Amino acid sequence: NKNKNKNKNKNKSKNKNSSGRDESEEKDEEDQLLHDLLAQPQSTPSSSSQLQGERLLDELLLLDLSFLNADREMKKLFGSSALDPRPPPPGRRRQAATQRVAKRTSIVSFRKHWPSLARSGVSMRYADGPGGGGARGAYFELVYDGDYMKSQESFLAMAATHDPQNIADLLHEQPFHLDTLLQMSEISAQMGEQQASSDFLERAVYVLEAAFHPSFLTGLSGGKSEEEKSRMDFEEEKNQVLFHVLFRQMHLVGRKGCNRTALELSKMILALAPLHDPLGILLCIDYYALRSRMFRFVLVLHEFYKTVPTSHPQFHVATLPNFLFSSALATWSMKTAGVRDATPEHVSSLLAVDDEQTANSKLQEALACYPEVLILLLEKACVVTHSGPWASILQHPHFARATEAETTILRNIINIFVERNITLWKTTSVLQWLQDNAKTVITRLNAGDVELRKTRDSRRALPAGLYRHLLVTNFSDNVTTIPREALEGGGGGGGGG
Repeated sequence: NKNKNKNKNKNKSKNKNSSGRDESEEKDEEDQLLHDLLAQPQSTPSSSSQLQGERLLDELLLLDLSFLNADREMKKLFGSSALDPRPPPPGRRRQAATQRVAKRTSIVSFRKHWPSLARSGVSMRYADGPGGGGARGAYFELVYDGDYMKSQESFLAMAATHDPQNIADLLHEQPFHLDTLLQMSEISAQMGEQQASSDFLERAVYVLEAAFHPSFLTGLSGGKSEEEKSRMDFEEEKNQVLFHVLFRQMHLVGRKGCNRTALELSKMILALAPLHDPLGILLCIDYYALRSRMFRFVLVLHEFYKTVPTSHPQFHVATLPNFLFSSALATWSMKTAGVRDATPEHVSSLLAVDDEQTANSKLQEALACYPEVLILLLEKACVVTHSGPWASILQHPHFARATEAETTILRNIINIFVERNITLWKTTSVLQWLQDNAKTVITRLNAGDVELRKTRDSRRALPAGLYRHLLVTNFSDNVTTIPREALEGGGGGGGGG
């Protein structure tokens, strides 16, 4: 890749490594790291507390690379037999003979039936960053060579035909084009071919991992200084495919039961753009932490957002419905249900958490803030509410009129929370706990409890347009399939976009 080498540190032209261009690439990039870091302007934090907060969140979101691979978690949970042999998707030939050496990766492992990845046309380099509006750190960006850009033009033309076969034909010619792999993954999922969908997506992850700068994962897993935490600007269109691929991978492995891997991926995505959260990771990271039994992680993360100043772009997070309910459930799971917490000690000790507040008081606060959540949880859990104790609870004005002042933005956030978290809330013991505290909320309101009445008014304002673009289906484990005939007839729209 001569064009790429040409853009490396110009001062090295007189000092080439004798091991050759391929073997010296990592050394070149390490030198480029020093060059770019010295040239990169350092942002000045508005206050020492803001800087301290950024560092704390960085520590909380540090990746544990040992939990980043779903195959390892599947093997640990279910044994080696759980790992399927991964035959190639229909219509694809095995090409193992052409693959001599697979690049060592952390998120997915190379599959023997994939074509050889000699070069994908995708690489990663240091970038200037978004300026004053981004988190402190070392910014990266994806770079595409001329051949890849021609493939991108072909993809856009094929996607415009709304014919999945055209996408499939393009992938046969360009087996490592990221947008084509994402589209084929979506099409396969809609056809009910989940294994093929997973295979296409994992291939996209592999392409990105092969393109990672040597310092990229290191900056996310604690191997760099605070000023060198890896970041990526989502607003740069060329970077967005990385966010979407990782989000889809997070969802996929979570659906398979690899919740710790999903949690690490959610931390990775959020750490790259911690001040903006374009894909709504803050609406699901608590779920994966609870499923991983990392209860104190949920409490510490919630506590962090409680303490951010009003000027912080994520000031609203502390009173989002998922954090209020998940914080209550995390406390209940540890203190009442007696489930052992799996949060690493260094995470638990990052920030002091109010252990005096009981699970019941937290749940009552959540029910006071968002009574409409109770209605949707019961509906989603198929609980009988027209008779029995639930009927009298839901007839109380606090719950009966819950949706009257609900905004479109809030309704979407609540729907996402219920869709994502229902499996945690529909067990018999949790439903009974929910019912007991709903009754207590009514008793306190009827007694004129001033503090509880103020709770709903204490919700932090949601920024205009927050998460408006997010779909509930993006957070659902349900798979909606479309008949193959409908897709092959050109009416399926190529699976989205």
